[in-house]
Amino acid sequence: MQRPVLVSIVLAASIAVPALVLLICLCFPHAVGRPTYVTVYFVPAIGGFLLWVYYRLRRAESYGFLQGLLDGLVVVLCSLRMTAPLVPMSGHMLLFVYAGITVRSLVFRSIMALLIVETSIIKLVYWGDYGSWTWGTLSGIVMGLVFIKASRAG
Repeated sequence: MQRPVLVSIVLAASIAVPALVLLICLCFPHAVGRPTYVTVYFVPAIGGFLLWVYYRLRRAESYGFLQGLLDGLVVVLCSLRMTAPLVPMSGHMLLFVYAGITVRSLVFRSIMALLIVETSIIKLVYWGDYGSWTWGTLSGIVMGLVFIKASRAG
């Protein structure tokens, strides 16, 4: 069975977009306000997010309304956190924990685990940001468990 074109594009973007942003940060550090911050904190999140979208699109037809609603809520909450701290939880932790719980691929879960470790080190060790880390982690767990329960019910 041939993959839909959109799924292939998202998979390619999950590799190309973070690589392009990383290249820009390395080649033009003066053009990027905080190249290390972008490189270490946002580039992995971009790749993780796009990879999650790839896995979701591959199985989109098997998800029900509640799962789609949860996915949308996660994206909205992460976006709000990224643009302004309107929500108390870490968008990174929310996405990585939720995605790790809801995608069955061992490779994907391993990538999410690495992203969780990296984000945890940055937030807890370097920034001392226990609040957003805790809220993001707990939100990801709760929403992930609701997603799994809805999968089993439907």
